[in-house]
Amino acid sequence: MKRKPLPGSTGDDIKTERLRLSGGIELSFTTAGEASRPALLLLHGTPNSARLFRAVVPAL
Repeated sequence: MKRKPLPGSTGDDIKTERLRLSGGIELSFTTAGEASRPALLLLHGTPNSARLFRAVVPAL
């Protein structure tokens, strides 16, 4: 699923994926940036969404 680019991004480095875990639970995650750089995991709780981090990701 392709999303609108984050501020400071071309949008080419952003990818949202979904995994189906055992028991039928689905996990959605978004990756952005260079894969060769260290990873940073940003967690959010319900009912929030990953869109909370749209303004934060470019600064990281």
